[in-house]
Amino acid sequence: GKGRAVLIDLIQSPVAARAREGFSDVLDGVSTFGRVLHGEPQSRLHILDRGRSPIELGENLDNALVALARTYDYVVLAIAGDNDSDLVLGLASFADRCVVARRVNSAAQPTEALVSALEESGALAIDVADAPDASGVRRGASVVAA
Repeated sequence: GKGRAVLIDLIQSPVAARAREGFSDVLDGVSTFGRVLHGEPQSRLHILDRGRSPIELGENLDNALVALARTYDYVVLAIAGDNDSDLVLGLASFADRCVVARRVNSAAQPTEALVSALEESGALAIDVADAPDASGVRRGASVVAA
């Protein structure tokens, strides 16, 4: 169906030099969703970067997720294939879909372990996509349903 979707991009490390304002900045009260959400051209998809500080589990995060769920028809989580943090597993059950970015040059094992952990944490749908490096999912990546 035609719905509005938001992609929460947790692939980029918050300590990366080029980290942009994003989700963590909204949670920290130093920015707003209006400032950090980026629309994709010719698409109903909005991108929400991770932000410049670590995202903490808690009431602020829960409230923000509820706000996103009210605004968007689909919430998609993009995560690196070797990231099985409490944050990722906590968000997985909330998202409508999880996209795991598998680095082309890395062993498949961490990705398989993450997919299992996501399933156990209640993720509804999981896709694995090849990513050329740590900076994100390649456009037009071949998506394999888990």
